Amino acid sequence: GEKRPGRFEVLDTRTWTQMSNNIRTNLGYHTRTAQDDPYRIDLEGNLIKQVGNKVFKEVTVAGHKFIVEFL
Repeated sequence: GEKRPGRFEVLDTRTWTQMSNNIRTNLGYHTRTAQDDPYRIDLEGNLIKQVGNKVFKEVTVAGHKFIVEFL
């Protein structure tokens, strides 16, 4: 390994996924079929939408749980 002062060593990694209706997008694979030109995607009304305060509450609780279980 590399010997440099102040370096960090990654000991372990984990992933976690949870479905939330508070972060969503209306852009899907059916979007192209509903338009006249399937090679041009109309982004109006299809961008990512989120309910900020609910997302914050979900992420903080989930983040705390994930970190505690990880340690």
